[in-house]
Amino acid sequence: MKRFLKSGFMLLTTGIFCLNISAQNESPIHWNGVLETEGNVNFNNSQANGNVLFFLDADANVWKGGKVVGGFMSAYNVRLDQNKSWSAVSDQNDRTWFTNISLYKQLPITLSILGISQQITNNFDIFFGVRKTDYDYFTTPYSRLFFNTGVICNSTMNSDRWNIANFNTAALCFHFDWNFLDGFTFKNSIYNGAGTDQVSKMFNFRPDRDGIMDIAEISYKGWSDNNYFGEYHLGVVYGDTYLNEYEGIDHKKRSQAVVYASINQPVIKGKYPIGFFAQGSIGQKNIRSAYDYFSLGALMDNLLINGSRAGVNINRAIFANKEHESDLEFTYNFPVFKGMSLQPGIHFIRTTGQSSTAGLVRAFFTF
Repeated sequence: MKRFLKSGFMLLTTGIFCLNISAQNESPIHWNGVLETEGNVNFNNSQANGNVLFFLDADANVWKGGKVVGGFMSAYNVRLDQNKSWSAVSDQNDRTWFTNISLYKQLPITLSILGISQQITNNFDIFFGVRKTDYDYFTTPYSRLFFNTGVICNSTMNSDRWNIANFNTAALCFHFDWNFLDGFTFKNSIYNGAGTDQVSKMFNFRPDRDGIMDIAEISYKGWSDNNYFGEYHLGVVYGDTYLNEYEGIDHKKRSQAVVYASINQPVIKGKYPIGFFAQGSIGQKNIRSAYDYFSLGALMDNLLINGSRAGVNINRAIFANKEHESDLEFTYNFPVFKGMSLQPGIHFIRTTGQSSTAGLVRAFFTF
């Protein structure tokens, strides 16, 4: 217990920050690194936890229009180190996970991306190699403010339904982006059906044994003279895979599809810009995963402090076993001084009649 409290205290007092270092210049090599730590607490029982996440991405120009892209990540969870459940709020009382740094086991180091990117024309790019969905789908400028896992990967598309390659797992992938009209993009990704954090298995392509996943999306993003006019996404995910290694293997593939959509829409400009976002998805009923999900949120910039962003968001997930969950989240990101900002958040969670309240804090230090 003392060891846990000591570790948690160290994280909360010396480590609750995010270090974001980037080098973007005329060099043929570009890189971006992030060190992120978080402290969170369950107010119902005073259980606490701390998470550490680090990743580094880099790309190098190797020929005309061609790049080698690589990246790795590492993550640590205090409670797992104490042989406790990974979250301060149990999975039974938080099925959509209030924090998006979610680990079932420690992750010393693993690949997040490694492959070749090639520009075919000014409007068409392809990639082949190890990749995860986070690079291309589900996260938008508005939704990335929030901490709930369902906001960055719709709850109908988590590992309870498929072995999807997201967050701490990746898989061999062929991906392309086609900007067929000004502002319009069609993208598609085909993955090996076994997302994993084991590097030795990431380069496998075994549809017969592992299954396969495909994501297709059409989107529109509106920009003019650096002004953001919003964006709109519509996509479908098809998977024929097993559950992931953390959930156990039942030797039965699941062939299912999910349709999803999201909107980011600025509504008021000026000194205090206001915008809203909405997203949702619907899939086939599955006893383990959500089949109906939606999220609604609103954001305001420069509230109280210039450069700040405040947000409120409600997530709702419905499960086939008659369970349902709502998570009301409030968060506020504000600058402390040049190069540093803090972001606390609080969650009011209601899961099939059970209530939980959780809070967390992250800070961002950039230079």
